[in-house]
Amino acid sequence: MGHISHFKIFRVLFKNKINLCIVGLVLFIEVITYFVCFKKGPLAIFPLNNKFRVVFYTDKNDGGESVITSTQIADSVLKVSFVLKKGFIRPFIGLSILPAGMNYIDLSGYNQVKIEALGRNLVNMNFHIVSHYQGVKSNRLYCSSSFELDKAKNDYSLLLKNLKIPDWWYDTNNYSPSDTLKPDWKKVSEINFATGLAPDVDIERELSIYSVSFVRDNTWLLVYMFLILAGLILMLYIIEYFRSVVSENKHEVTIKYKPVEVANKLGFQNNYLDYINEHFQNPELSLEEISSKTGISQRKISEGIAAQFHCNVKTYINKIRISEAQRLLKETDLSISEIAFKTGFSSPSNFNRVFKAISGKNPTEFSRKKG
Repeated sequence: MGHISHFKIFRVLFKNKINLCIVGLVLFIEVITYFVCFKKGPLAIFPLNNKFRVVFYTDKNDGGESVITSTQIADSVLKVSFVLKKGFIRPFIGLSILPAGMNYIDLSGYNQVKIEALGRNLVNMNFHIVSHYQGVKSNRLYCSSSFELDKAKNDYSLLLKNLKIPDWWYDTNNYSPSDTLKPDWKKVSEINFATGLAPDVDIERELSIYSVSFVRDNTWLLVYMFLILAGLILMLYIIEYFRSVVSENKHEVTIKYKPVEVANKLGFQNNYLDYINEHFQNPELSLEEISSKTGISQRKISEGIAAQFHCNVKTYINKIRISEAQRLLKETDLSISEIAFKTGFSSPSNFNRVFKAISGKNPTEFSRKKG
């Protein structure tokens, strides 16, 4: 079997209308699915618009003495300055962003929150999303995460799937961490920022928030879609590859020809295949000569060989020559040049080129494996 060109297989693959329809249909379904089900524009929570309002709070309801010294709500920043005081076991202050004029914030379809913030004398911040939950008296379920604050203004990203229900919520509402509780992202009532662990009190601190938005990151989804499409193309390629192998084996030239060692019969041959098999070692053998000697038109000879062997007359002759050359390489000690001339090639270089094109190896490589 000759060498099968991968480029040729890909060319055949994408010339096949059925393959193109299959790939096009899958790509169309992926694109429609992506834009209908997964493509979602960002939801900007801050800078504020008339849909949201801000409330600041401290630990005073828990017996604490922390104080907020100043606040600022502007188009470009939410800023709160404060001092944590002793009184509550874990002093804190915070701010809540709540819906104004509507019951809930719909976060369904989003999987990430992006925050731009700056902290002064702050090590970290706690981030809470409060959703509606009917299983408790307050109807409020907290999901929380924390992030380290840099000394300079920076961007932070939190995945919603990584938010956890805090231990204090389980204790307060008589639930266990082993209970399966899922937040209702369609019914979010608050988005909170609160101070995290801060062992030192009586220090002026400041939190500035410049933007809060929820987005849908589809990176992995796009990777999966690409892998599905690539897998489909690979599957179609494998199918075309094995079709090519079967086709090549099916149409490979296997006619019994007359070996070089046997004396030629110089006589008129009515059958053009017999004539080729008897005279393939003649380097001047051509379609014109075959037609002239057999009385069969050149067109019929070309059409007959193409229909039966899927190649032209010259390729058919060369396949016979290379088959005989392979036999001689295996069974004799003749040199490559001698074999080239005995099998009808005008020069060793032409022989090497045709041999490699048909068998996938050059004569030297083939002869090394003859044992």
